[in-house]
Amino acid sequence: MEDITIMTTTTPGTARQTTVRVPSHCLAWGSYGLYAGGHFLWRGDLPAGTAPSVIALVENPALRDPVDYDAAGARLAAGFLLGYAHQRLHPGTPVPQTITTTPLPPTRRTATSTIWPLGWGLVLRHDVPFGARLDTGDTDKWPLTAMLATTWARALLGLTAELEHGQALAARAMQAERTGRTTTGKLWTFLDRVRGQLTVDQTELADRMREVLAEHDSTDLVDLAACAIDVANPDLPTSVAEARLLDRHTVGHLGAAAVIDELADRYAIPISYLTAKSVYVWRDLPPGVSLTEEQWLRLGRTDEMGSYSSFIENELDNNRDALDTRLALYQAGLMCRGEADNSGLVCDELLTEDIAVTLGRCVRHRPPTIALALEAGCPGAPDVRENFVSHFPTSHGACDRCGLPLPDDYRLRIEAEEAAGQARRQVEADARQVSPLAVERQAGDVD
Repeated sequence: MEDITIMTTTTPGTARQTTVRVPSHCLAWGSYGLYAGGHFLWRGDLPAGTAPSVIALVENPALRDPVDYDAAGARLAAGFLLGYAHQRLHPGTPVPQTITTTPLPPTRRTATSTIWPLGWGLVLRHDVPFGARLDTGDTDKWPLTAMLATTWARALLGLTAELEHGQALAARAMQAERTGRTTTGKLWTFLDRVRGQLTVDQTELADRMREVLAEHDSTDLVDLAACAIDVANPDLPTSVAEARLLDRHTVGHLGAAAVIDELADRYAIPISYLTAKSVYVWRDLPPGVSLTEEQWLRLGRTDEMGSYSSFIENELDNNRDALDTRLALYQAGLMCRGEADNSGLVCDELLTEDIAVTLGRCVRHRPPTIALALEAGCPGAPDVRENFVSHFPTSHGACDRCGLPLPDDYRLRIEAEEAAGQARRQVEADARQVSPLAVERQAGDVD
C-alpha cells in the first residue's frame, strides 16, 4: 500500500471531504495491542461469546509505550480504522479500496494545542508544532465499536492535516530565515534603505515602526526561548509555552508553579513563590474552603500580593543573615576554607577547578590524599571550620552536598560507624541506669 496525499482544511468548525486508501489487511475481529506510532498489533482471538461487532484493544503493560503519531502514521491508522468500521457496518460486503469521509474538526483549539475527545477515556491531542499523541488515561482496554473506529479515524485525518500544515509552515519559515526574507527582515531593510529620503514626519513614523518591529522581535525571542526549554526538558510537568501563553483551560497557576519549581531546581535558581495551596494563604481562609483558579488570579493580581517579590529582596538587603552567600561559596567548593597563616582567618582563595581536583581547598591547604580530605569532613557542612559532618553518598559515587568523589565502600563505612556509635551510646545509657535490685541492696546496706 502506498501513502497518498490528503488535502484538508484546518479551519475550526469546517472540514472538506477526503479520500482515504484502505489497506488490504485492515483490522478484523480479534484482540489487538496499540503501540508506539499508533500501530495495531495482532494479539489473538477474543474469548468465545464475544460480540463479533466489538474488538478489544489491549495494551501490554510490559511493553507500554507512548502512543505517538506523525502525519504518515495517523493517515495509515485512519485507513485501518475505516476499513474495520466498514466491516462492522456492512458485514459480508467487500471492503472498498478507498473510502470517502470528512475529517473531524477538533473540540478545542488553542495557540498551543488541539484536542479531539474520542470517548472511552481516549483523547487525541496535537501539541504545536509537531507533537501528537493519544492519551489513554487510566483505561487499558476498549471495545472498538464501528462508531468509535469512525470517530477515531476522522480525528486522525484532522490531526494529519494539522501536522502537515505545521511541517509546511516550518519549512517556509526556515527558508525565509536562511535567505533573509522574513517579513520583519524585509521591513527593517526597507526602512534602512529609505531613511535618508524621508521627511521629518515620515522619519517620526518610521521610528515608531522600528519600535513596533523591535517589540515584535523581542516577543519572538521569548517564544523561541519557551520552545527551546520545552525541547530541552521534555519531562517537565507541563509545557512552558502553554504556561507562558496562559492557556488556563489546560494549565492553571499550580501547573505553572510546578514548571517554575522544576526549572528552578534543575538550573539551581533559589526561588520562593506563593500559590493557593501555600500555608500563608489557606491558613486565613475558613476551614475546608479553597480558592478557585479565577479567585486565585484576582488575589494574585492585587497590589499587596504583587509586592511579595520586592519584599523578599528588601529583606535580603536589610538583613544579610537571611542568606549567607559566602558560606554557600565554601559549601560549593568555590572558595578555600583552609586557615590562612595560623591567623584564625579563612583563606578565601577562589577555586576554579573541579572539586574532585581541589578537594575544596587551594594548593597550600589541600590535603595530600583524598582519604584525608574525606576524614576532614564534608565541605558542605554548615560551618566553615567545623566541617565534621560526614559526606552524603549518592548512587553515582559522589557526595550529594559537595560533589567530592567517594570510594565504593564509603556508604558501608558510614553505616558501620553509625551502628557502632549507636551501640556505644546505648551501652553508656544502660550504664547510667540503676536497676531496682541495686537500689534495694543499697537501701539495705544503709539500714
